[in-house]
Amino acid sequence: MKAHTPLLRLAAFALALAMAPSAFAQAWPTKPVRLVAAFPPGTPGDVIARLIQPALQAAWNQPVIIENKTGAGGNLAAGEVAHARDGHTLLVGPDTILTINPHLYRKLGFDLRASLKPVTYFASFNQTLVCNPAADVPSLAKFVQLPSTRLYASGGAGTPSHMAMEMLLATTGTKSSNRLQDFS
Repeated sequence: MKAHTPLLRLAAFALALAMAPSAFAQAWPTKPVRLVAAFPPGTPGDVIARLIQPALQAAWNQPVIIENKTGAGGNLAAGEVAHARDGHTLLVGPDTILTINPHLYRKLGFDLRASLKPVTYFASFNQTLVCNPAADVPSLAKFVQLPSTRLYASGGAGTPSHMAMEMLLATTGTKSSNRLQDFS
């Protein structure tokens, strides 16, 4: 059942959106809606945004435009939405924007709590650790012993992949060679 949970959430979200016009008296949206995705094109978060786009357009009877704005662990997209102030610009991004980024970045350029309010949680993604078969790594224990484990790739500081790897390294007592930048 767990493997189907994201699809069930997506279906429930689409159903709720389809019923939304009859549930609300006010007319919203009154113009096209922008979904600012904090993900590069083709990544899981972008794909989810594009999957829900048709249901949103049908439910709202307005165009829904997806704009990808990546960088700074989702903060660039969050800042775009925070400064929009038009009521028709929404953020599609990881929950780390609201939960972790305020602790990693000293200056966001906007008041996170005053500018952004969570609306819904509609998808979840697992992190997967992979390596080249030539590395001959039969187990996680052997992986964390490798000197190259201290260097790894992620989507950037504060992204879920970065935080997952840092949690793994901290749990195993492995020191990372990756250094967080001073984001002040």
